[in-house]
Amino acid sequence: MRLLVYALASRGTPPVRLAGVRGERLETIRIGSIDAIAGAVSAVPRSTARTLRHYDHVVRAVWARRSAVLPARFGTVMRDRRELALVVGARRESLQRQLALVRNRAQMTVRVVEGATGKGAREKGADPLQARSGAEYLRARAGRYEIAALAPVRAAVRRWIRAEKVEKRGSVATVYHLVPRAAAPAYRSAAERAAASAQISVHLSGPWPPYAFAESW
Repeated sequence: MRLLVYALASRGTPPVRLAGVRGERLETIRIGSIDAIAGAVSAVPRSTARTLRHYDHVVRAVWARRSAVLPARFGTVMRDRRELALVVGARRESLQRQLALVRNRAQMTVRVVEGATGKGAREKGADPLQARSGAEYLRARAGRYEIAALAPVRAAVRRWIRAEKVEKRGSVATVYHLVPRAAAPAYRSAAERAAASAQISVHLSGPWPPYAFAESW
């Protein structure tokens, strides 16, 4: 049996009691100041639509119960508790910084298709791979692409943004915003009004657990 890891979270009570994607009972494994949510499985589950939906359901349930949650990449498996403790312990300071960043915050996602508005994404700025710290990496990623079409939306929601990541894949530009959980409805309303006023066609989703702000580990 191996441990399938769903998320790392801030310490809290009571323990998370949920069933995993293979029906396994999930455990709350305390590693210092961090709780790992994991379940024992005999094999790594395949990434089918059904298992991914169940995985997201578990992550959302953990997120509803804890103030800070870092979702694990689907299929993250450890041999046993000892290996899990070694991996988390080795990255303890980085993980604690990430948990502090996402505490009481939600992810909002804005997508725009290049050409749909006549304005797309233009690469610019510093190279994130040259960043010397986590904060510098996020700032570099945020400035990696200038998405002219989304300028009115960004301006309308700037007051709530605590961190930003930008991605460009093919013709689709995506902006991930980390905002206070309580501000998610206001963020959505302001973004929708700004997009409508500027006649921008965007896809807005959230609030989500902070998937885009949990570095792979």
